[in-house]
Amino acid sequence: MIRKRGQHWHMDVSINGVRYREPLRTTDKREAKEAEKRRVAEILAGKGSSLAGREFARLPFTTALEQLMEERKPHVAPKTQEVDKNRSKPLCRYFGDRPLNRITAADIATFQRKRLAGEGFDVAGSARTINMEVTLLRTLMQKAKLWGRLREDVKALPESSAPIGRALTVEELRHLFAVSTQSERWLVVRCAMTIALATAGRGVELKGLRWQHVDLFSRMLRFERSKTSGGIRTIPLTGDAVNALTALRARAEAFGPVEDEHFIFATCENLQFDPTKPMKGWRTAWRSLVAEAATLAGDAAERAGESRATAEKPFRGLRFHDLRHCSVTMLAEAGVSDATLMSISGHLSRKMLEHYSHVRIQAKRDAVTHLPSGLFSMGAEREAETTGKVQ
Repeated sequence: MIRKRGQHWHMDVSINGVRYREPLRTTDKREAKEAEKRRVAEILAGKGSSLAGREFARLPFTTALEQLMEERKPHVAPKTQEVDKNRSKPLCRYFGDRPLNRITAADIATFQRKRLAGEGFDVAGSARTINMEVTLLRTLMQKAKLWGRLREDVKALPESSAPIGRALTVEELRHLFAVSTQSERWLVVRCAMTIALATAGRGVELKGLRWQHVDLFSRMLRFERSKTSGGIRTIPLTGDAVNALTALRARAEAFGPVEDEHFIFATCENLQFDPTKPMKGWRTAWRSLVAEAATLAGDAAERAGESRATAEKPFRGLRFHDLRHCSVTMLAEAGVSDATLMSISGHLSRKMLEHYSHVRIQAKRDAVTHLPSGLFSMGAEREAETTGKVQ
């Protein structure tokens, strides 16, 4: 059977219990009938149809998703595996054991609506969270060769257009670093902050660093593990970054010999230092540091008779990843070319570069002073002169 959708014809047939709904890519009915016959013949002959995909499409949703995530493990980072696991929970809760080939665009739309409202879920999800969950669902349906018939009818939820991340001023950064020197428990996170600012590095890139990736004599660092292929890059080190790495090296040597394959940010749990494993992160230290920075900034503002809330605001909710925004923003304000910025930050597109660059209003004011001035007045004066001559 062929059906017209919009201007084009599609086929909708069941062969050996499997339904095939595919575009025929023609607006002519006669051509569509011929294309359908050829396609049916191909399917019966086992050509042009993924039998593995069709069998996969019959699996229950939870089983199929578990299989997909298991197949992805060798190809994605542990952090991505963890993220996928979290995104899969609402999907499994809603779709359960429903076969993949029974899921419709209307089912996905209902999932989006209920997930947004929190109906049947522990908590409501944000539009961005739900869109990322549907992205995982899309990957699953693509593997089952089913996404083609759903693509046109599944719409992403509108997300907030508010900028993501922030860029601290130099004064705010100085305050944050000054607070970090007040306790030895913030040594590692202070070193991580320094290297992140000096390299525009992501947290995952820093945690993947080994000593073989650093040359302190030539002051160079190479990121070998990154979120994207463009993230594999070599960056010259600032004096601050060299000092931070030197401190981390001394810390590691206090526990024993340091090998090239050892992690720079090595795990240290319950005073057990293991340089062969990267640390999971510095979330606890970072949060306590930011909270202390906000408190001290507020105290100083009160003593000066200023607003405590205004002084604390830059540090409330500050993420470690925002240091990457700071780095890219400061480089952009310094007039660094886009090509160099992309090379340092590991971005592959202008769009992502703009996402991270929060060029401040003062920098924009300074920039527009270089534009020609007096042109409008000049035009008005000339018009007045012309009018006077006519009269």
